[in-house]
Amino acid sequence: MAAVRFAPVLLLLAVVASPDLARAQDDPSVRLEVDTGYACFAADRRFHGLYGGLEAMYAFNGFWAIRGGITHGEHRSKGDAFSVTQATLGARYQLDVFTYVPWVDVSGASYAAGGTDSRDLSAGYALGFGFDYLLDPTWSLGFAGRYHQVFGNERFPAYVTLGARLGYRWTLGDPFAR
Repeated sequence: MAAVRFAPVLLLLAVVASPDLARAQDDPSVRLEVDTGYACFAADRRFHGLYGGLEAMYAFNGFWAIRGGITHGEHRSKGDAFSVTQATLGARYQLDVFTYVPWVDVSGASYAAGGTDSRDLSAGYALGFGFDYLLDPTWSLGFAGRYHQVFGNERFPAYVTLGARLGYRWTLGDPFAR
């Protein structure tokens, strides 16, 4: 019975350790991704809204990448309207060897948050997770979630985004190497 529990883990390790799969993903790539979805933060109460974002990424191989992005969220609740704009720069670990590409990332971030009367600038970090589904070698659809911890800002201490993604990738390297 214990072998049944560990079968998915063993299968995943076998696939990751496969030299053919690792060699197939060695070419670096540049990616551009657009995402939109739900945004929320909780202070003394929760504020819900929508966000949109743009992300650029350089993938060294099928496992490691650096990423940068900008996101803007709008929130309106019971007479209070404000926005949160964030810029992030960080690292991503991904498993880009399947049609589904799971990933996690960590980023440093800057936040501009406030309403029409004031703007607060803060620093923080973001922890992200998600997956992309490769439609073909260049296009992908996916899901992303990020938790943002904002330092020194009592009104906006934490921020969460959940959304759908559309991505395009350019594979770099020698096009005549085949």
